[in-house]
Amino acid sequence: MNRWRSRIKGWVKQPAYRLVLSVVNKYRLRLLFTFLLSTGVAFLEGSTYVLIYFALSVLGDAQIRVPLVGDWLNRQPKLELVAVLVGVALLVQVIQSALKYASNLVSSYLGNRINVYLMERQFGRVLSLSYPCVSRYRYGELLDYINSGGTVSMLIQTWNRLVLSVLLALAYLTVLVWISPILLGATLIVSVGLVAIQRRVIPKIEKISRKLANDSVQAGSFVVESVQALRVVYSFNRQQQILTQLHRLQWDLLKLSDRQTAWSNLPQPLSQVLVTFVLGVMLLTSLWVLSQDRPLNLILPALATFISAYNRFANQGQLIANTFTSLAGSFGSITRLNEFLSNEDKEFLRTEGLPFAGIQREIRFDRVTLQYPGTAAPAVVDLSFTLPAGQVTALVGASGAGKSSVADLLIALYEPTAGRILVDGVDRRELSLADWWHHLGVVSQDNFVFNATIRENIRFGRLEATDTEVERAAAAAYAAEFIERLPQGYDTVVGERGYRLSGGQRQRLALARAILRQPKLLVLDEATSALDSQSEALVQQALYAFQQNRTVLVIAHRLSTIRNADQILVLEQGRLVEQGTHEQLLRQGGHYAHYWQLQVAGQKPTPELGARA
Repeated sequence: MNRWRSRIKGWVKQPAYRLVLSVVNKYRLRLLFTFLLSTGVAFLEGSTYVLIYFALSVLGDAQIRVPLVGDWLNRQPKLELVAVLVGVALLVQVIQSALKYASNLVSSYLGNRINVYLMERQFGRVLSLSYPCVSRYRYGELLDYINSGGTVSMLIQTWNRLVLSVLLALAYLTVLVWISPILLGATLIVSVGLVAIQRRVIPKIEKISRKLANDSVQAGSFVVESVQALRVVYSFNRQQQILTQLHRLQWDLLKLSDRQTAWSNLPQPLSQVLVTFVLGVMLLTSLWVLSQDRPLNLILPALATFISAYNRFANQGQLIANTFTSLAGSFGSITRLNEFLSNEDKEFLRTEGLPFAGIQREIRFDRVTLQYPGTAAPAVVDLSFTLPAGQVTALVGASGAGKSSVADLLIALYEPTAGRILVDGVDRRELSLADWWHHLGVVSQDNFVFNATIRENIRFGRLEATDTEVERAAAAAYAAEFIERLPQGYDTVVGERGYRLSGGQRQRLALARAILRQPKLLVLDEATSALDSQSEALVQQALYAFQQNRTVLVIAHRLSTIRNADQILVLEQGRLVEQGTHEQLLRQGGHYAHYWQLQVAGQKPTPELGARA
């Protein structure tokens, strides 16, 4: 008993079971209604057997012993009384079937609502994690966690079925005790056998299930990533390698699944053999046992009722055993859910902070170092520089110099490992993240486009924007012309990741989204480096007009686009090595001048991101 008590306490402390309890509390009235329906089903089932027993007893010329109505029933004509008892039994069965249908209906409706509630809750938890924390997970793992509400819903419905099975078993048990407590002893053999089977089989099922759940997620993640990387797979002719690796993963899953199937299906046939054996023993001994306390004409009704009730009782025992097997089979998924719901290794987004209304003077990086989790060396080291309000600051440097890491820090996807980012003298970590992001706009090289209409994609920048404001933003991004040429115009659905649009069109769509937002701080992370000359010219013109009187950080690949920036910062291996205007850096003859000579000399000028009117 103490061991079971400690196990129950351990379960309750687990995050997954706390989630289950929260769902039970939220839907407690529906669950109570389901329980009452199940209780009614069990009571009516037991009543049916009592009525059938009385009908068989009347046929055997026995007297019905029921308080208050027994004498009256015994005075009625035998055939009429049997017909009435059978009719009432049938009516009770009809009512019981209706209650069982209602119970299943309520349970299914409840399961659907629990699925919706838990998906929203789990997705909300994913979105509440900090970006460094959530980026540790693979896409397939996150999808598995978001859809884990189905596991919890299945768990609750399984317990609901278990309650019904237990109530029905109690009803049959009551009938069995009423007929013959001595014969009931045979059922203990079944119970002991089932418990013995469970104690040996269920741990095996739990172990296999845990490994199967983990390996299933790994295989699913591999498929998701392979589909996302189809362009790379085709480009490098790695189709066969992908299929071979998938075959290996699937084969391992198949072997585990076969083992789980073998163990999961073992309890039922063993239980059936045990029940059949006990029935045989019971038939041989029941005549002697029942003849000790019943007249001969009552032995057959008692035996027939007992065998029928015992069969139903044994069936419910098997259902209970199967339910526990099913619960054991979900153990692996519950374990994974516990790992995700645990707060021990999680970081969450800050939900509090000082109000932030915009940059008044400057943003200052004060000896900032950033080392990404799981990496051996910092991405940026001891950076100190200032982004004056209303000016354009450009970042240049070789690949891996730390430019995108500075953007990550400024966007607040990551916080400094050391040092501070000061906004008008206030540590950015003290400011409200929601306010910071509200005044932030980002246009990068690879902007995500949703599988929605163009209007909805642009409005993602500011959800309350009117159609007129959306169209103005599109015009400002030089996107209106190509949008209006589309068959459905702004109501055109762009497809998965915007595949129906060209790279330049997707980029102008993302820019329109940023323009609609009207941010105080604008981050341009190589926003035009992947575009053709015509698309780049259009995007550069839109950016030139949009960045006026805003604090802008430009990460540039083509130096000609930032030569008129207010200041240019040159990074090398995560450190600031040069700082100044285009002319100052050229006069210094350092890294920037070398890049300029290699990249820009002799090329046709392009529109300038850093230019001022």
